[in-house]
This record gives sequence, structure tokens and C-alpha cells, in this order.
Amino acid sequence: MAKDSTEVIRKAVLRMLPRNKLRDDRDRKLRIFSGGEHPFGDKPLESFVMPPRQVR
Repeated sequence: MAKDSTEVIRKAVLRMLPRNKLRDDRDRKLRIFSGGEHPFGDKPLESFVMPPRQVR
């Protein structure tokens, strides 16, 4: 933990994923930022509106 605190998070996430061919791809796409700052702070968040459900 003292050496690399992001490795703890990475291992926790990897152990939650199923062990299949896609696991390595998901691991490569995982981005963990230490501290409160990250390079995506200046992009505005897009709100997602759920489409209405068709219930019988």
C-alpha cells in the first residue's frame, strides 16, 4: 500500500471480473488516478435520460 496505492484498487477490481478472454482488455482500459485530480475534470458531464419502458 505504501509503495503503490493504486495497485490495491487494481487488484480488487480484477478479482471482481470473471476470468475469461475479456479480462485482460478490461484491465488495460482501467484507469486509476491517485489523489483528487484527474485529466478529465474540464469535460462537462452528459446527463443520461432513460427511455420510457413499454410494460404490458
